[in-house]
Amino acid sequence: MIQSLQQQVKTRSLSLEDALQTITNEEGILNLDLVDTELSSRFLKQLRGGPSLCVPLLHWQNCYYLGSPRSIDAEQLQIIKHKLNSDINLIKIDEISYRKWYRQQHINHKTIATAKLINPLTGEIDNEDIAELTQITVDQTDNQIARVKALIASAVRYRAS
Repeated sequence: MIQSLQQQVKTRSLSLEDALQTITNEEGILNLDLVDTELSSRFLKQLRGGPSLCVPLLHWQNCYYLGSPRSIDAEQLQIIKHKLNSDINLIKIDEISYRKWYRQQHINHKTIATAKLINPLTGEIDNEDIAELTQITVDQTDNQIARVKALIASAVRYRAS
């Protein structure tokens, strides 16, 4: 398993500048394997449903480096700063990367068979990538029985035979 970006910077095996260059490419596509799951969970808990179209890329020296597919107005930025009690540095990412990260954080493998996927950027029902959603649900499970159930739920959802 790849060590997260946050962990690499924390252990000083990677400089902040190198980390920021590593997390996205020129098109703004995120390397989701490097996004720290613990950092994401803590970020979402701190915001508690507040306004955000952001992915926490890194938290270093009281500054959150957030990836966002859209510009954030000054008022929303102030709300985020207040809730996080930290400085904010925004980095442009593509919408597909944001949507994939959002799904990883919000899809529940127990309800995937019946849940409707909403695009977090538009609020509309989203097109589904069967392989992506199946992988997310299997990754969320912690034992073989749960993995089998997740695969069956995906098969039922997509009417596989």
